[in-house]
Amino acid sequence: MERANRYIASKAKKTATNYCRVVVMQAMVDGVVFDWPCVVQFNWYLTDKRIDSDNWAFTQKFILDGMQAASVQGRKFLVNDNMVHVRGLHHDFYKTDGVARLEVIAV
Repeated sequence: MERANRYIASKAKKTATNYCRVVVMQAMVDGVVFDWPCVVQFNWYLTDKRIDSDNWAFTQKFILDGMQAASVQGRKFLVNDNMVHVRGLHHDFYKTDGVARLEVIAV
């Protein structure tokens, strides 16, 4: 998409970021809190080992931007995704026979 048309790529990024924002807002309502600063651990459970891990890992941009955009009752989930708050990023990949999913954990 990003090579074909920058407007299409921009819309896809906004859509992905907004999806992550909504998921994080629901997690906040459910009581999820990260103790910033921390290392963010991404546990990827994929149904196929033939998928390139870097094709999934790049989506951390949308996830972190969604965390920044998420706010419930004036309380932000993540103030900024710079090195002051996010001390590192770690990705682990697993094969699952179930549904593909992602777990994001503060370490």
